[in-house]
Amino acid sequence: MEAAAIDPAIAHPDADVSHGQPGTGTVREAGLAAANAPIKAVDYRIEPSNYRHWSMKFVGPVATLSLNIDEDAGIRPGYKLKLNSYDLGVDIELNDAVNRIRFEHPEVRTVVMTSLKDRIFCSGANIFMLGVSSHSWKVNFCKFTNETRN
Repeated sequence: MEAAAIDPAIAHPDADVSHGQPGTGTVREAGLAAANAPIKAVDYRIEPSNYRHWSMKFVGPVATLSLNIDEDAGIRPGYKLKLNSYDLGVDIELNDAVNRIRFEHPEVRTVVMTSLKDRIFCSGANIFMLGVSSHSWKVNFCKFTNETRN
């Protein structure tokens, strides 16, 4: 009987995901290897045509922000954005969308936030992203996230 494949995005951090391949090891090791890879600078400039996770629609005084996380589009390697979980990339888009509604659409009086995924809005911050991140990344992620949601 063949062993079932383990999805590293949902496995326990110490689960073996090597599948017989040398050098791959556990989820934690794979995530740490990805986290230690060279990281490009985070660019906070974005426009709606480049959103990967949010879409906006305007009808009169109502703006609708729809969440549909692309699970393979995390801002850093080493994790999947399962169950509409979020990372800094999702929050950069949300911050941009809210500011565009505030300053480019003065007619808007109501903002509706919804999910395009059936039966789920958002499961929260991606714990695998947090698990493979440095302390300073986590601190800055939390600061930006809190500022975006206040």
